[in-house]
Amino acid sequence: MPNQDGFEVIRELKEEYPDVRIVVETASDADGEKGWLELASIYGVQATLQAPFGRDDIKRAVDKALE
Repeated sequence: MPNQDGFEVIRELKEEYPDVRIVVETASDADGEKGWLELASIYGVQATLQAPFGRDDIKRAVDKALE
């Protein structure tokens, strides 16, 4: 996302659609990215995915987000 970071997108989504359910993913396995995924939950993200992930991981994340 060249013009925004993920937190800006999450914040805007939550402002515009407070009840939106959000799943985020990252392809990086760097410690900073793991911290990003944890911080995302504070911003109102319901589920996170750490790449590499498979079909079952996606299903679990979506199920969790829809709980």
